Amino acid sequence: MLLLRPRRGTLIVTTSDISLDILMNGALQDLATVPELAPVTIASADTGRLERVARREGVHAHALPVVRDPSILRDLHALVATFRLLIRVRPSLVIYGTPKAALLTALAATLTMTPGRVQILHGLRLETTQGLARRTLVLLERLVARISTVTVAVSPSLRARSSELGIPVSRMRVLGPGAFVGVDQRRRARLGADEIVRARRRIELDVDQSVPLIGFVGRLNADKGIVELVDAVARLRRCGANTELVLVGPDEGLGALPERTQALLAMRWVRRTGAVPDPAEYIAAIDVLCLPSHREGLGTVLLEAMATGIPVVATRATGIVDVVTHERTGLLVEIGDVAGLASQLERALTDEPLRSALTTEASAMISRAFTQETVRRRYRHFYVALHRAVRTRIARP
Repeated sequence: MLLLRPRRGTLIVTTSDISLDILMNGALQDLATVPELAPVTIASADTGRLERVARREGVHAHALPVVRDPSILRDLHALVATFRLLIRVRPSLVIYGTPKAALLTALAATLTMTPGRVQILHGLRLETTQGLARRTLVLLERLVARISTVTVAVSPSLRARSSELGIPVSRMRVLGPGAFVGVDQRRRARLGADEIVRARRRIELDVDQSVPLIGFVGRLNADKGIVELVDAVARLRRCGANTELVLVGPDEGLGALPERTQALLAMRWVRRTGAVPDPAEYIAAIDVLCLPSHREGLGTVLLEAMATGIPVVATRATGIVDVVTHERTGLLVEIGDVAGLASQLERALTDEPLRSALTTEASAMISRAFTQETVRRRYRHFYVALHRAVRTRIARP
């Protein structure tokens, strides 16, 4: 009887409810108000946030036994659970994005003949792998792309890199100039102008109000360029700069970094906040945001800093080059170039005319293309158009 029910609504699957909570805050509610897309159901591993997110957004929720790390038995269990959920919910569209959820959901959706299968490609983890691991990840990315109805890459350079790696791009799209969630520019600009917020967060961090403060926001691991960042700030300090560093985000591999890096991370001039629910006020408290990442999907934190009025320094990595134009919206260096990174950080900290020019142009770019309202509208229109195409295909005799 379940298979005889008409298909309706949208199912969104991620590996963890943390992604739903942070990346889709407000966006789920926005989709749920669209008649063609309702009802909206979310599914992920439950770390304690899933039901709260569902209540906040006005959507349905189901917990899935998905784990991030590879595990044949647990992955098979999660695949079966996803298969059963798709049979129970019978959505017209299923949307999946994080790597493990994308693979399992694409397979289950294909087996259940779910007509609209949408992969959101947030990045390519394989870019920083080698050998067998890289070959395996390439094969899996190719598989997911082939069995998805459509893939949405969150940036043009991510689509281009996918093509270079042999991942099918004939059904891969980029909506506008890219992005997935957009930025609440009004809130960010307000925080950037609030001296009380800046002072409060610096007091919390035990950083003097006059000290030049470089900030990083994201997962703390080698792929994010933490080794190069710490080395670059140490280099500035050896040259006499009274610069300090704050790292905002969860530890996801600091113990695997070189001993030299771990020793520097223990220095008095490095602050670590751990994971925080909302890093917006920490961004408002810094003088420069640095993202020396080896790979990105788009680098949303760069957009958040730009909207706050904070200049950015980053690497010429996939996903970053789409939003940072050197000496226009930010400053760029090659991946792994510590000397270059230190030099550009010094410019961003000390050259006031340059800082002003960068933040003005970056803010204008956000207004044109990356506000929360603009990005949500792009995705809403895309999902509705796809839903209509799917319904037409289902109704066709």
